[in-house]
Order: sequence, then structure tokens, then C-alpha cells
Amino acid sequence: ARGGNTVDAHRLIHLGAEHGIQDAVKERLLRAYVAEREPIGDHEALTRLAVEAGLDEAEVRDVLAGDRFLDEVRADERQAHAYGIS
Repeated sequence: ARGGNTVDAHRLIHLGAEHGIQDAVKERLLRAYVAEREPIGDHEALTRLAVEAGLDEAEVRDVLAGDRFLDEVRADERQAHAYGIS
């Protein structure tokens, strides 16, 4: 897989949860990252993949352009760290 910062991908998973398609978004992003070698930190790739999973393109672009769901992702990171996950 190609490396990259996954914070934005995790923010899109939160967006997917808001629309009831969290699993579909997560699976599409994971398959793209691991099997298809997509650049997980690239906004254009993330937008395309999120739309393929069923999210609205304009909303995805809006999330990626701002900091929506950033607090939630940071809370997830703290929780994972508390469990010993890095």
C-alpha cells in the first residue's frame, strides 16, 4: 500500500456513519488502500472513493476542505491509544 496520512479517510468514515453507510465507506477505502494501492492521503482519490461508496461528492469535498469530524477522529485516536493501539 502507498503510505499517507489517514486522518481525512477517517473523517470520511465518520461522514459515512452520519449517512448510515459507514461500513461501505470503510470497506471501499480499505480495499483501495491495501489492494489497489490508492494514495490514501490524496483528496481527489478520497473523493472518488467516497462517492463510489455512496457519499455525495459536494459533501465529501466540503468535509475535506474543512475540519468537520476532526475532533471525533482525534477522540478515536485517544481511545485507541488507551487500548494500546498505535
